[in-house]
Amino acid sequence: MNYEPQIEQLTIVNIIPTGTGFGVTREGTSVFVPPRVVQAASAEIGDVFSASLVPNDYNPSGRTPFMAVRLERDAQQPVQLDQPDHNTQKQIILDFLQGGPASSAEIGEELGTDAIGASGILKSMWEKGEVAKASVYARADQKRATYVLWALTADDFIEVDNG
Repeated sequence: MNYEPQIEQLTIVNIIPTGTGFGVTREGTSVFVPPRVVQAASAEIGDVFSASLVPNDYNPSGRTPFMAVRLERDAQQPVQLDQPDHNTQKQIILDFLQGGPASSAEIGEELGTDAIGASGILKSMWEKGEVAKASVYARADQKRATYVLWALTADDFIEVDNG
């Protein structure tokens, strides 16, 4: 099917080892970004683009309703007033985790997005050792974790009675 692309501001929140990317619109809608589009735009996590979006027909899970067919760095693109920048998001997360461990969904809500929107920055922070991550599985046969929890340190996941 041919679709007329809609133009939206898109922030890249994750790029997996295959080169596939994921982004979030200003409204918090998740977007699939094919590897060839990521590569053509030299996209990196945290980059903001003017994106041409079409319905994602390859979306069996329903999690990413749109697919980016083009990304453009444009000096005229709208400034994201309602979304904090990467460093501000990191500080919001660190402040939020002072209260103890939290799920990706809870952190996403604190950032004004969803779990998918928060996952890119959380993964980046985890890879740099800035936060700790715990994956919780309800059953041994699961391929994906039931919950992913985040904390400032691994010790924050357990209560230690020093008394």
